[in-house]
Amino acid sequence: MNTIAGKPLALALLLAAGLLVALFAAGVFTPRGAQAQVTGASLDLTSQSAGAKVGFTLKFVIPAVADTNVGDLITLKLEDFGLPSEIEPNTVLLRDDDFTGQASDVSVSSDTISITIPDMTPGDNQGSFTNGTGTNIDASVIISTRAGITNPTMAGTYEAELTVSETAAAVQPTIDPIVRSLTLSPDKGKDGTEVTVSGKGYTNGAIQIYRFTTDPSAIVLDNMGTDDTADDVHLRADNGGSVPSQARKIGDATVSGNSFSLSLNISKDDLDAGENNWITGRDSNGIWGPVNKKFNLTPRIILPDKVTRGKDLTIKLREWAFREVVQVLVGGNPV
Repeated sequence: MNTIAGKPLALALLLAAGLLVALFAAGVFTPRGAQAQVTGASLDLTSQSAGAKVGFTLKFVIPAVADTNVGDLITLKLEDFGLPSEIEPNTVLLRDDDFTGQASDVSVSSDTISITIPDMTPGDNQGSFTNGTGTNIDASVIISTRAGITNPTMAGTYEAELTVSETAAAVQPTIDPIVRSLTLSPDKGKDGTEVTVSGKGYTNGAIQIYRFTTDPSAIVLDNMGTDDTADDVHLRADNGGSVPSQARKIGDATVSGNSFSLSLNISKDDLDAGENNWITGRDSNGIWGPVNKKFNLTPRIILPDKVTRGKDLTIKLREWAFREVVQVLVGGNPV
């Protein structure tokens, strides 16, 4: 039954509904999508070396039923990575299928980075990653090495946790393992050359430096078996880390803070002539390598300072590889 009192109420409801429609159209209110979990999350590092300064690309897919807006947060928790106290927004880019923009704000708290989604399409207040199109969105966050983030100092596998505003729960992006690194400086020289052997990502404690005449990773795998290789980071001899017969120890060092540096005086008694000298380490747990570097022991020609006319000239050839010398010339003449 119609009443006089009901007509003003119906009219008021109609006016209110019309006002809401107008406000949504004007962008005063931004509708929010349903909560749904992001998928396909991965974290691609610019370097896998332990302790290295690193940038990365965080990739994930926002499902069609979800929605994000300007001011929402992308939160990334990183296990054992080195984070600076502050990260400049100009070192962080956000990208989706259509737009790229700089983060409007970035904050760091303990092991967590929070990134504020900017308005990458100024004028419509929709920012980026905004769905409602009925299709999934491929999103990425790119953080430059200039942000000051460093990899964990110990080789191994690590976890991350990603949370995107308006998603149901945190997800764990896949991350490549952090690996050991080994350097020789210089990597070639004559008998008596001083070489610095440096490593990162190693277990703290004693480490022994060895020389192999062939690639040691193949020897350890083929002749001694493997263990602790689930993450493809370490190789361990199945007999507790015994030393292969062709290995020769050339130095000892101490690993502190998962890194070491050792100065060696290269000797012709320890290395073969030429470049078939693989240098690697064996830690206190018996784990070899897995990284190794080659050193090239370069040849020498030893001549007397002076010689008297008519006397014999003695030429000594040292550290030349087998069959490397086919002829010796003095003054352009063979001897």
